[in-house]
Amino acid sequence: MKMKPAVAVIGAAAVAVSMAGCSGNNASTQSTTASQLTVMVTNSPSATALQAIAPAYEKKTGTKIDFVTVSGDQLATKLVLSGKSKTATFDIAQFDQPQLASIVPAHALLPLDKYLTSDKTYDFSDFQKPLQEYTQIDGTSYGIPLSTEPYVNFYRTDLFDQAGLKAPTTWSEVDAAAKAISAAGGYGFDGPYGPTLDSGPEYFERLLENGGRLLDPKSGEPLLDSKLAIDVMKDTIDLAKYSPPSTLAGTAGDSATAFTQQNVGQNIQPSGWYGTLDDPKSSKAVGKIGVAPVPSATVGPYQPANILKGWVIGINANTQHAAAAWNFLSFALGKDNVQKFIDAGAPVPGRTSTLQSTKYNGELPYLKYLLPSIQSGTTLPVIPELTQITVDVCQAMSKMANQGADVSSTMKSLNEQVKQLLVQDGRIKQ
Repeated sequence: MKMKPAVAVIGAAAVAVSMAGCSGNNASTQSTTASQLTVMVTNSPSATALQAIAPAYEKKTGTKIDFVTVSGDQLATKLVLSGKSKTATFDIAQFDQPQLASIVPAHALLPLDKYLTSDKTYDFSDFQKPLQEYTQIDGTSYGIPLSTEPYVNFYRTDLFDQAGLKAPTTWSEVDAAAKAISAAGGYGFDGPYGPTLDSGPEYFERLLENGGRLLDPKSGEPLLDSKLAIDVMKDTIDLAKYSPPSTLAGTAGDSATAFTQQNVGQNIQPSGWYGTLDDPKSSKAVGKIGVAPVPSATVGPYQPANILKGWVIGINANTQHAAAAWNFLSFALGKDNVQKFIDAGAPVPGRTSTLQSTKYNGELPYLKYLLPSIQSGTTLPVIPELTQITVDVCQAMSKMANQGADVSSTMKSLNEQVKQLLVQDGRIKQ
């Protein structure tokens, strides 16, 4: 992934973050042991799995593992501030892959290639090339997969059986199933269509699976006013009439809740949501969840692709305990701890050996679809503007789904809005 220089924008509230801690990555980073390591995480099944694994590492090495939990939108901010101040109040950090565009220019993450090439126990070769590249900027690895969550279509097997439907394999079948299940008294689809960051990626997934792209891969120009982008948005918005009211202004979490509590036929989400949807403590859909791959169609000019999703974890560039931090990551995310991730309800890191395992496929029905999704997978543009672009798309989707805004004119205005953002930042020319 090539990335042009960019300025990371930090919220004013982040100034309050503590700057205390050790600074500088000096010779002591070569020590493979440390009395204590601090891991910054956000509330997620992946973080829960790490916390479940930590005691075994503490017992094995004597190194105490402390966890500091922050909101997901603060992960990048705290990493960037750490890089700019050259301090380390944490040694290891969880973050989202698109955040690399802001974190790496701040020199906040340690390049990991020397560990990845030398640590045969961790075995980086056990990951498919798209996943190896998932955490790279300009060919340098700044993290490793903490979870691997390409999109899949979760569907209710009981509702499909009652309607005489089979698992959809094309987009027209997805749309037809939504209509049929709604006609039978349920909800055929499951948003979300709210103005937050969640609705846009659902549209992006359908766009890419139809051979479209958000930006022109060569020129960087936005493509949201193309015929394909507009047609895909029309199909996406058309599904809103089959969705529960709570998802029309809601988030991905609201969609998951609706799927677990109401008669919802389909929910296209990152595969990591499976643990939530099938949780016997909170879901009424347990035992009734089928999984199908997201349909792919050669409509647009580009190769149809599933959007790679998943948490990443890396090492603070300013820690004095880099080698010890790597040792913990190598242990926690190694092959021997896959079962603990599954037991914690967390999506697995996506090792090929895991995805091909008969045992693990028997426990997680979505695993069999992950390998082909990874092999053909891609990422959204790794640029700092992606967050704002996604917000703009989400707000436009909410207007189209909830206020009846015309799709064609809204998409053309949206494309101009995105273009001006990219021009302003110097990414493209007027």
